[in-house]
Amino acid sequence: MDKLLQLVDFYRPAPSYKAVAIDATYGHAVFYTPPYHPTFQSIGLIWGTVKNRIAMAPAKNGKDVAAKVVEELEECSEDWMKVYRHMQERRTRLLGHRSLELYSRIKG
Repeated sequence: MDKLLQLVDFYRPAPSYKAVAIDATYGHAVFYTPPYHPTFQSIGLIWGTVKNRIAMAPAKNGKDVAAKVVEELEECSEDWMKVYRHMQERRTRLLGHRSLELYSRIKG
């Protein structure tokens, strides 16, 4: 059974995603981060900021929650840039010059 599974894995085509194909037509490369890995998930930092701001003045009902979430997301545009820069620094610290090598290999 193990040998059969190995053969199936060997001959199984690699998955292809439409988003990757579309990005490639415009000269972009898609990089996937490990799931649930906070070091590379910038959305987690933004969502944490939004939740903390909402916790300061809790919502009274479901409609109020939705309105507060939208309002806080609209107000955190400066936070996005801070988080983006923070993630770039982290990536550089962890990967250093290797991230540029990887990017240049993908771009050809």
